[in-house]
Amino acid sequence: MSMEIVVASRNPVKIQAAKDGFEKMFLNQQVKMTGINVASGVSDQPMSCKETLDGAMNRANAAKNALPNANYWIGIEGGVEKCHENNAMEVFAWIVVLSLDPRKKGMAKTANFYLPQQVIELVDQGVELGHADDQVFGRSNSKQNNGAVGLLTNDVITRSSYYEQAVVLALIPFKNQQLNFPMPLRQNATYRRCLQEPSQDSSNIKSQMFPDESFTAEGINIPSGVNDQPMTSRETLDGALNRANGAKEKIPQAQYWIGIEGGLEKVDGTDAMEEFAWIVVLSQDKRGIAKTASFYLPSPLIQLVEQGMELGHASDQIYGKSNSKQQNGAVGLLTNDVITRESYYEHAFVLALIPFRNPSYTFPLPE
Repeated sequence: MSMEIVVASRNPVKIQAAKDGFEKMFLNQQVKMTGINVASGVSDQPMSCKETLDGAMNRANAAKNALPNANYWIGIEGGVEKCHENNAMEVFAWIVVLSLDPRKKGMAKTANFYLPQQVIELVDQGVELGHADDQVFGRSNSKQNNGAVGLLTNDVITRSSYYEQAVVLALIPFKNQQLNFPMPLRQNATYRRCLQEPSQDSSNIKSQMFPDESFTAEGINIPSGVNDQPMTSRETLDGALNRANGAKEKIPQAQYWIGIEGGLEKVDGTDAMEEFAWIVVLSQDKRGIAKTASFYLPSPLIQLVEQGMELGHASDQIYGKSNSKQQNGAVGLLTNDVITRESYYEHAFVLALIPFRNPSYTFPLPE
C-alpha cells in the first residue's frame, strides 16, 4: 500500500525533494506524489523567518483542506532575511509536514547561506529572489531549476537536494512515533534574527567546489571560547568564529581554516528546542559563513539538556550509545543515519564555501 503525499506546490523541484525525502525515511513504503497550487498567504518574496514559516504552514494546511484523503501534506516556502550587520541577507526555506493525526506535525528549516551584494540590491528594490538570480546570473526561470543555491555552488548542492535534507529532518517526528517533539507555534514563537574542527575530511568537500585543485586537511584542537553546550545561535556562531581564528593563529601557513560549532536554542514562548551548527571558513583575505539545517529535539533530550547535560551525553543516555557526538550524533540517531552527522555538516560547509567559489561577487556576512 502506498503513502499519498500532497505537496503544496506544482514546482517540480519541490515535488522531487519531497519524494526523495519520504523515500529515504520510509524505505519500505511506496509513495504517490501529488502537487497542488495553493496560496501561501504571504508575500511572493517572504522577507523574514517568521513570514517564511507562515507561508509553509499556510501551504500545508491549504493542501490538507483541498485534498483531505492523503496521508501527508507538505508545505515548502523559501525566504530571505536581512541581518542588521553588514547588510548581509541570508537565504533559507521552511518545511512543514502535516499528517492525518492533527496532534503531530514535522518542521525543519534548511541550511542558510548568504547572497552576493548584486542580488541583495535587487531584492531590496522589490524583485523576487528567483527573478533577481535570473538577472544577475543571466538565467531563465532558475527558481524552478537550480535556484540561487545551485547557481552559487555550481550544482554541488541543487535546489532539490537543498530542500531534501530539510524534508528528511521534518519527518523525524513521524520516524520516531514513540517520542514527543515539541514544535513552535506561530502565534507565540519568536525566531531570533541572524546575527571544533570538522569531523570529516574537509578536503573532499573542497574538491567538489574546486575540482581543479587538490587539498589536504589537518585537524587541530582549539578552544571554542564558549560553553561546552552553546545554548543560543549567537553563542554557537561565536564558537565557530573563535575556533577558525584560533586555528589560523596556530597554523598561519595554511590556505583555509575551518571552525564548526554545534549548538541549541530554545524557541521563545514554546517548549521547542532546535539543533543546528555554524560553519566558518577563513582564508588569508576572505571568509565564508553558513548555518546547517535546523531540526527539533524530542522531549527526553530537551529535559536532560535543560538539566545542564551536553547534547552528546544526553543522546548517549537516551539511546544507549557511547560517544555518539563523535559518531552519528542526534541527527543520525533520529534519522536512522539517513542524514549522518558528517553529511549534515558537509551540506552547510559547501554553502560556507560560496564566497570562495564566486570571487567576482561581494558577499556581506554577519560579524
